[in-house]
Amino acid sequence: MITYIDLSHAIIDNMPTHPYDVVAGFPTRLTPIATYQKDGVANHALSATVHMGTHIDAPGHFTANDKKITDFPLSTFIGKAVVIDVQSKYEIGLEDVRNKVEAHDIVLFCTGFDTHFNQPDYFHEHPVLTRECAQYLVEQKVKMVGVDMPSVDKAPYEIHKLLLSNDILIIENLTNVQKLLGYTYIEVIALPLNIDAHGSPARVIAKIEA
Repeated sequence: MITYIDLSHAIIDNMPTHPYDVVAGFPTRLTPIATYQKDGVANHALSATVHMGTHIDAPGHFTANDKKITDFPLSTFIGKAVVIDVQSKYEIGLEDVRNKVEAHDIVLFCTGFDTHFNQPDYFHEHPVLTRECAQYLVEQKVKMVGVDMPSVDKAPYEIHKLLLSNDILIIENLTNVQKLLGYTYIEVIALPLNIDAHGSPARVIAKIEA
C-alpha cells in the first residue's frame, strides 16, 4: 500500500519566521482581504520572504554562484530519499552518513527538532552538520539535503556555502521526518514554486510503500 507523508509546515499567519526576516521587516503575514459573506469572494494576501516555512535554498542564496530555483530541472526535486536518524545529537558528523548515501540521493536528517518549531529556541539552539559530514555528501554527489530544523548550520554558514557551491540544494524546516524511519524505500517530491529567486517555499511530501 502506498502512503504519502506531508513533510511541510502549513503556512499560517504569523508563523515562526527566521529572525533575520523579521528584522528586515518581512515576518510571515497571511491576511484575509475579502470574504464571501461580505464581498462575494474570498481572498488572502501573503507577505513573506521566499525562505518562509518549509523551503528550498538555491546556490545564489549564499554563494557567488547566482543559480536560482528556476535554473534547476524538475528532476532535481524528485528522487530516492535516505533518512538519517540523528535524534538527540547536536553535531551531525561523518560517522552518521558514511556508507549510507549514494549519488543523486535526497538525504533527510531526522533530528526531531521540528517539535521546537513554535518555541523560542527553534532558530538558535538547533543541531548542525559538521564540515566533515557535508564534505562527504559533496563527494557522494547527493542532490539535496533536508533537515527538520531551520538550518544546516549557524553563522558564518560555511556548511550552506559548501553544499550550495556544489549545487546541492538545501531543504529547511521539514516536519514529520520521524514518520519515515524504518522504511526501506522512500521517494521524496519537494516542489518549489516556479519562481525566479534564490529560494522558494516548497510542498515536500514523501511516498512510502508499507
